[in-house]
Amino acid sequence: MDENSEAIRDYNNYCEATRKKQKKVFNNAEERQEFNQKVELKRKTEMCKNIIHFGECKFGSNCSYAHTKDELLKKKHV
Repeated sequence: MDENSEAIRDYNNYCEATRKKQKKVFNNAEERQEFNQKVELKRKTEMCKNIIHFGECKFGSNCSYAHTKDELLKKKHV
């Protein structure tokens, strides 16, 4: 049991060390909604770097970036 516990601790420490950043914490629903609206305005306004460099993207249709020039939207002032 100790071995499993130690392995789990090591794994959790590894995950914590490699995590890029924590989830955003909002004070209220209005703050969350405002943030989501700003994010949505930026969707598909730039080409996907994975498509440009590698020709494929693991996020597929869920990617926030455009995969074709037809998908590319004009940037809006935020």
